[in-house]
Amino acid sequence: MPGRRVAARSRRAGRRADLWPLLVLLLGTAVSLGLRWFVPFNISAIGAGYYDQALFLRQTLAFHNGDWLGIFDKVTLSKGPSYPVFNAALGWVHISPPMGAHLTYLAAAGVLALGVLQVTGRRRAAVWVYVFVALDPVNFTPVHSQLLRDNWYSGLSLLVLGSFFLAVLGAVRRHPLPVVVLWTLVSGLSAAAFWLCREEGLWLAPAMLTVAVGLPIIELRRRRNPRRASGGHGRAAPVRTGVVFAMVLVVFALCAWAPVAYVADRNQEVYGVRLTNDSGDGEFARAYGAWSRIRGVPLTPEVPINAAQRRAGYSVSESARDLRPWLEDPANPWKAYACEQQRCTDFPNGAEIWAFRDAAEAAGHFRSEPEFQDYFARVADELELACDEERIECAPDLPPSLQPFLRARAAAVARLSLRWTWLLWAEDRFYAPFASDELFPVPDADRAVIGEAIAGVPATESDAHSDTSRFDRWRWVYEALAVGYRVALAALVLLVLAGLATALVRRARRRESLEDPALAVLMLALGVAAAVRIVVFAVVELAEGFGVDARYHLPTRLMAVALLAVGASAGLGQLRAGRRPTPTP
Repeated sequence: MPGRRVAARSRRAGRRADLWPLLVLLLGTAVSLGLRWFVPFNISAIGAGYYDQALFLRQTLAFHNGDWLGIFDKVTLSKGPSYPVFNAALGWVHISPPMGAHLTYLAAAGVLALGVLQVTGRRRAAVWVYVFVALDPVNFTPVHSQLLRDNWYSGLSLLVLGSFFLAVLGAVRRHPLPVVVLWTLVSGLSAAAFWLCREEGLWLAPAMLTVAVGLPIIELRRRRNPRRASGGHGRAAPVRTGVVFAMVLVVFALCAWAPVAYVADRNQEVYGVRLTNDSGDGEFARAYGAWSRIRGVPLTPEVPINAAQRRAGYSVSESARDLRPWLEDPANPWKAYACEQQRCTDFPNGAEIWAFRDAAEAAGHFRSEPEFQDYFARVADELELACDEERIECAPDLPPSLQPFLRARAAAVARLSLRWTWLLWAEDRFYAPFASDELFPVPDADRAVIGEAIAGVPATESDAHSDTSRFDRWRWVYEALAVGYRVALAALVLLVLAGLATALVRRARRRESLEDPALAVLMLALGVAAAVRIVVFAVVELAEGFGVDARYHLPTRLMAVALLAVGASAGLGQLRAGRRPTPTP
């Protein structure tokens, strides 16, 4: 009898131990959603922020009303459409865009935690990763209260990478086929939304390649080790594994391609061009890249196409000369904008691309999208011909997105990359909670129109101020969380380094690794994603003069925080194992 009672108590204790991770998971989710709910929705007026918030707002309203992306003007196709489409879909289920972006973020954190669970089998480690990422105070900063695509894009980037990791892991570890297919669909469709959100999607490709190459390699090595292969996964037939892995890649590519192709077809039907956006694709991007290739004149730091390069372009391109009256006008408002940034050096700070578009409109070449494309096709052809015939000196012909790399010096890129690596921890904008003085004034009439398509919009100016006052009463919670995360992130860096050192020592002594090496692939992919984005934006800032705002590094910050959370879990495991005695052979 005493033995039975002891066994019963042990079973109850085991059930309680199993429940704790679930309870912590639910509590972390509830706290994260509660903190998000208190942050006011800082909507802008209908006409405010023509190139950003107003564009997303009007396209959300248009899509809600069945009018695709709405009326055509010089910014209609300047940015990808997935964010307005996402906002309109949220409106149908009565979820505000900030809350929808946060739900995407939590889903990404959940996928990351599930990857840790699949690899390590440690529930507490997985829950720790989820809760730490979910409570990052960056989610409650002012930028996350606005109608900006960057808020959604950061969570979306981790969702793409995390679900792709689970799909490839399932393929090489012979997980149930329906589960593998599910994660493949999630990763492919989220990749399409990711690609259609911003115009720089290639930065995530090296991290995806790390997963696609790294996981099969470590699986092949694991199978050659009988002791490891006899673990929980068993020996999968190589042919079947190869077929499923190929299926993952093909289905992922199809799911990522199909929505992009649909958007291009709809734009062809509505606006006359088969493009998803006309800033990064199409003839404008080609002409802009060709013009920036011009050499043989003094270059200006942080100005992609300076006055001397423009004059050289006018000299060889009759079509380009149509832009001269507006681009060279001393009263050009984009030059005034540069002076507002204390950088009166031609068209810096990312202004030049918009100055070129405005000049095309002023010259009468932007009455329709086909006209815009045809005009810049002529400019590109004439500039490229002049380069080929060596009538002007030109840099090598690279894709437009790679042209900035020809202008940025490696040493300067390294210095700026190190600075942004530090700022991912030190920048106040990643911690400071919403401030009441940043609330936009919006007429009640605008709020009524916006509220028809977008959920969560305060009905009146008075309601908006009431929401802000409610938030201010709880500000101390957000400020305390921010202080705690600053300290925690610094501590995690030390823990990761200590764990890495311990792992290296263990491997040197016993040629054995504690954790499944798939965890190292996940950590490497997160690190690659963060590093590539830091370097890319360092190049953009140096070569294009584009003032890189902290919000452009929201995905970088998320990848870095995810890396530290996963790395700390692995590091702690290494340290604990290092204290155990080494078994004798």
